[in-house]
Amino acid sequence: MKAIIKTLFVLLATACLTNLLMTAGCKQDSLSGQSTADSKKEAGKSRMFIASFALIDLTGEIGGNTIGTSKRYKENLNRILPVQKTTLDSAIFYSAALELDSAMQLLSRMDRKSLSDSLAAVYYVLLANGERLLNGNHKFAISYIDSALAINPRNARALNAKSAILNDLGKFPEALAALDSALAIDSSSAKTRWYRAMIIARLGRAEEALASIEPDFQNKTLEDYYFVVNLKGWLLCITNRCDEAIAYHDSALALNPKHYFGYLDKAIALYKLERFEQMIATLDQADKLVPNQVWVKYNRACCYAKLKNRDGMIAALADAIKTDSLAKANASQDPDFMAYHNDADFRKLVGLE
Repeated sequence: MKAIIKTLFVLLATACLTNLLMTAGCKQDSLSGQSTADSKKEAGKSRMFIASFALIDLTGEIGGNTIGTSKRYKENLNRILPVQKTTLDSAIFYSAALELDSAMQLLSRMDRKSLSDSLAAVYYVLLANGERLLNGNHKFAISYIDSALAINPRNARALNAKSAILNDLGKFPEALAALDSALAIDSSSAKTRWYRAMIIARLGRAEEALASIEPDFQNKTLEDYYFVVNLKGWLLCITNRCDEAIAYHDSALALNPKHYFGYLDKAIALYKLERFEQMIATLDQADKLVPNQVWVKYNRACCYAKLKNRDGMIAALADAIKTDSLAKANASQDPDFMAYHNDADFRKLVGLE
């Protein structure tokens, strides 16, 4: 479970940074978010899971003042796309809907020479986003961002995108520097400040991160205020103030009951407090919002293992492995399942025989 805690923290960071690059100009030891590239832990630790792109909470402005989640974009694609005047417009909306295959296909048909510099910068950021999330190719992603910044070094959208890529690569000081540059250009962006706090926390400076978001936490008129409330809970969990963290997660979920990552963050705090039955109930709430996600199933199996519910653990783990084979490698090394290493069904399930 310890590996999955870190994975969930990485997942949320990736989700949030993707939201940032799409909106701002556009799965701790406890850090919410995961690089979408396949990654490995340090020696002796298990592999992380890759986030489902469909989980990323897009709540900002894409190509104008259109507000809504990726689900809303998907539901309205048939209505929106026919009225778009250019291929780039369509690619923007496909990216907003996280239909990245379609976005990249459209972008591949475009000629940069036909675009003004300002539109070319958007084109390069979209290409970078696709390479990062769809293909896991950070080298190409950085190259496209460099092209956007060569056009305009003060492009906050490109700097935010660069930070997301650097975060994926574990280059946290560089990611922080990119966000600082973006804030120097647009100091009004609350979301950039929130994602900056996440990077600071990943650098082991959680208390500093908490202090940095406090002014925004006091401003209840901010758009997506629930996000900063949940973020405060997330940061408190990192500092092992998990009872306090849960209160903030509950407050955030009261403001936005459909905030998927709010449930995942609350589940992590419950795990650290060893309140496993409550954690299962929280994971069930997440499952209702976004069904069939491997880390929800896997974490449910971890809870059953902790509760000594052997049959429940085997069933939940089998379901997780069926959803994503990486769960198999993860479970074989996870200390939560150590007590079952002599269980024949467990050994067969995770390939220890």
